[in-house]
Amino acid sequence: MKKFICLILSVLLAVAAVGCKGRRKPQVSDDYEVNLHPDTSVSATLRVATTNFDGEKKIISDIGALLKKKYPNVKVKIEPFSGAISTQYASWYNAGDVPDILINNTFDMFTLSDKGILLNLDPYLDAEKKDAESDFDINDYYEAYFKMGQDKFDGAQYMIPRSADRVVCHYNKAIFEAAGVDMTKVRNGWTWDDFLEVCKTLRDWYDSNGRSDYYLIDSYFDWEANYNAIFESYGVEYFGTDGSVTLNKGDAAKNALDFMKSFVNNRYIAPPGVEQAGMTANKGCMLFHSQSSSNVSAKLQQYYPGKAVDEYYDVVTMPVREGNEKIGCGAAGYSVYSGSSNRDLAWQFLKLLLSKDGQNVMADSGNNYVPLRKDMTDYTDPTNHWGNGFEKCNMSAFTYNCGVNGDPDWNCYSTFIAQQKPKQATNISKAIESLISSYLGGASYDTAMKACVNAISRYIQM
Repeated sequence: MKKFICLILSVLLAVAAVGCKGRRKPQVSDDYEVNLHPDTSVSATLRVATTNFDGEKKIISDIGALLKKKYPNVKVKIEPFSGAISTQYASWYNAGDVPDILINNTFDMFTLSDKGILLNLDPYLDAEKKDAESDFDINDYYEAYFKMGQDKFDGAQYMIPRSADRVVCHYNKAIFEAAGVDMTKVRNGWTWDDFLEVCKTLRDWYDSNGRSDYYLIDSYFDWEANYNAIFESYGVEYFGTDGSVTLNKGDAAKNALDFMKSFVNNRYIAPPGVEQAGMTANKGCMLFHSQSSSNVSAKLQQYYPGKAVDEYYDVVTMPVREGNEKIGCGAAGYSVYSGSSNRDLAWQFLKLLLSKDGQNVMADSGNNYVPLRKDMTDYTDPTNHWGNGFEKCNMSAFTYNCGVNGDPDWNCYSTFIAQQKPKQATNISKAIESLISSYLGGASYDTAMKACVNAISRYIQM
């Protein structure tokens, strides 16, 4: 019996040791050595974790094919998953079985940045600057999106963005023309005043044509990329220098919320809890989102059989407040696991993703993602695949005033999530989402704001 007990204890200890292996694995220091020129004959399997979507898996597969041209003995293994990114990675880390490359976004990056899972990529960026043979220059890319891959937006580069995800106004061109919209107002850089004039024309047309129960806009005002740009344009400050919540100080937040609520009052958007306008169902006629044009127009196509895409669909910049121009943007991309034994090959993979060939691979994946590269801005150039099929549409809306060639940079990302407890970024954003939906749904400003401030205060104390 004693021998049996000892045997059981030995097995349990062995299992415990395996379980602790991932948790206790030391993080790679930030001054690790890099090799920008791995042996082209090296044999390895590069594991890439990505979301379980066909388009995303195709991107990884096609980038892997590009990598294999230079490294024929390197296999790229796709490891798709469903569910929350940070939860999945923490689970893999605790099990000591993390893929080499990890799909990521800014919010999950902040959640993971202090857990030792993500590799600081600055040594690679620094080495590229010093390497005479390097064809990589960070100045070739829109700055805002790289910033969104950095710890607190100015620290370690934990994520390499894959595309320029900017909010635009997708619209149903056929409905605009039928309603007699003054199309001179629908232009890149238009103001909210211009936009509201267009909305009035459209509302009148809807009401006169049996569509009085339809709404105009899928606004997504409770999405941080949209509400933050509006809040910042009104001068909202989320936190004070002492770290306290200041969202409720002054009139800025109230003015911004009243502006959003006017869309409900004028029946431009649906009240919270009511089905949205349904632009892609040919009911509403506008959508504020960063979705690709290929994705949005494909859903509309069924209602316009035989029509060219530019006859029923187009896109324009998000409206702005003159003098306080802010357009929401976000970043998704890929990170490298801090304990990867293939980090040099992982860097080669990420560089390929950022190359012109790699950016075209994304456009060919089924979604015409907007390239990060400044030299691919011209969507009418057939060598820039993201514009293929949309040459007659206003695709420049995605890149208008992104800070290229002396133009201003209107890209606005949610810096407030790094001001207090970055790991609570998701919860803090949800508290603001609740504020917006509550106020637009009829709650008093004082009641909605008090609940929001109390929630955020609890999160930053955690």
